[in-house]
Amino acid sequence: MFSEDYASSKWCLDELVKILLDCKKSYEQMVRPVFYRVDPSDIQNYRGSFGKALANHECKFKDNMEKVQIWKAALKEAANLSGWPLLDEENSMGARGFVKLQKKLLREILKTKLKVANVARGITMIKEMLQYKSVLLVLDVVNDIDQLNNLAGECSWFDMGSRIIITTRDKPSNQLAGLYPGVAFGCMTC
Repeated sequence: MFSEDYASSKWCLDELVKILLDCKKSYEQMVRPVFYRVDPSDIQNYRGSFGKALANHECKFKDNMEKVQIWKAALKEAANLSGWPLLDEENSMGARGFVKLQKKLLREILKTKLKVANVARGITMIKEMLQYKSVLLVLDVVNDIDQLNNLAGECSWFDMGSRIIITTRDKPSNQLAGLYPGVAFGCMTC
């Protein structure tokens, strides 16, 4: 199971090499990774916590760079395998995940349970029910324009003076930054 801090553990990396060499190659066993709150492309491309951990290992093992190269190759191979994403319910980004996030947003602000039938209805409910409410909304680890479109598409969805704080793991794409023109990405005042 790959988690955010996986690559910081020498033991985990050594075990990964054993699993791929012994189980997969020697015994032809099927290996299916589980990605817990990590994007396989971050593993493949050594980004985020994986890039930082590998850079630390390169410093520590500068006299044994072959070991680090073996770990990198194993990580890349494992990330390329067909596996399963394991996300927190709230981070699950399909239609069901967005509906759950929309329900939670409305419930937390309005202090009442509401039925949200689908993503489009959730957007309408947010617009109609929150347009006269000043809110502080924190959207953490936004990496997809749909996350913003479905939860905080425009300033007009909220009352003037509302604050929307958006964090990303990487530098925001032009598409994300362009959603709120003229606003410094990261914190927006409506």
